[in-house]
Amino acid sequence: MKKILFIILILSFPFGKGCGWAVAQNLVPNPSFEIVNSCSDSAFQSGIYIGNYPFWSAASAGNPDGFNVCDTSYFYTIPHNFRGFQYPHSGNGYAAEGFWLGGIREYSEVRLNSPLIDQEHYCCSYYVSLANTFNIA
Repeated sequence: MKKILFIILILSFPFGKGCGWAVAQNLVPNPSFEIVNSCSDSAFQSGIYIGNYPFWSAASAGNPDGFNVCDTSYFYTIPHNFRGFQYPHSGNGYAAEGFWLGGIREYSEVRLNSPLIDQEHYCCSYYVSLANTFNIA
C-alpha cells in the first residue's frame, strides 16, 4: 500500500541577501501565486503543470496544483478544496505539492529574478501546511 502525502506550500519568499525582513530582496517571481492566467471552473483548468501560473512550472513528472481565490471549481477553491481547508498565508493563492512514498513526486520550480552570487549568504523562507486529506493507492 502506498501513501500519498500532499503538502500545501504557501510561498512567501523573503529570498535574498541578509536574513532580516528589512534587508530582504524577493528573487522569486509570483511568490504567492497571485498572477494566474485564468481562473479555474473545472478540475482540469488549474495547475502549475499546465502553465496556469506564470513563471512557475512542474519540475517533475507529477502534476503540482495551484489554488487561487478566483477559482470556482470545487477542486481549487480557497479555503475549501479537494485537499481540505487552507487560507493563503498572504495574497490570494498557494500551490500543492505531492510526495508519493516510493513513487512520483510533485513539485514546482521557478527561475529567480536574478542569479545567485557565489560566496553570498541567502535566506529562503516559506510556509507549509499539511493537507487535510491524502489518498491511499
